[in-house]
Amino acid sequence: MGLPLLLLLLLVTASCSGKSNLEHRSDNILALQWPKNICKVNNWTTCECGYSHWTIHGWWPPKGGKRNDETFEPNKIKNLRKKMETDWPDLSNKKTFWEHEWNKHGKPAAQRLTVHDYFNKGLDYYRDVKTCINAKPEAAKACFVNLKKVVKKCTIVEKDNLITEVRLYLI
Repeated sequence: MGLPLLLLLLLVTASCSGKSNLEHRSDNILALQWPKNICKVNNWTTCECGYSHWTIHGWWPPKGGKRNDETFEPNKIKNLRKKMETDWPDLSNKKTFWEHEWNKHGKPAAQRLTVHDYFNKGLDYYRDVKTCINAKPEAAKACFVNLKKVVKKCTIVEKDNLITEVRLYLI
């Protein structure tokens, strides 16, 4: 292994570790998933499982304050729907994925957001890292680490020896 490649691997390992701790919820995290791998380990077979680019698993803003009591209704994100279906798809086809994301991550956010604002902001962050969405899982580590104006660190999630997710800690 050449010295430049070894140095790159050391840099990537230091900046994009394999450990993730979601207890530190003062962080602003954009979780991206590689559909083919996540679907394979979960035995999902939706059309979206064939996507060959990183898609949003979720945007996890810092937690804090009083929970938002707004309920999720699909019509509240009607104008985002087309973008959501390609960039933030429901790979499991459970039909409640977006509602789950709102209830788990949008409602307890420190910043008070409407349902629409929560999903729109997640899509905005995705656009900020779009230069890396076509990077294959093996090359994604290096790509996301180099987005220093947007990403301060990242963690890699592996299941069954497949990279299924990248969690980007946003600046």
